[in-house]
Amino acid sequence: MVALTPAERSALKKVMLKTHKEVESRIGADIIQSVYKETGFDPNKL
Repeated sequence: MVALTPAERSALKKVMLKTHKEVESRIGADIIQSVYKETGFDPNKL
């Protein structure tokens, strides 16, 4: 098991935002927003 530090987790989230934008047209912005809501993730707070 790999345990990330808070700084590593934050960096990973920032990098993944680009991927979220790239797949948005294929899976839909509504699904991405639903995942954000369910996980409590707010990309604006990064």
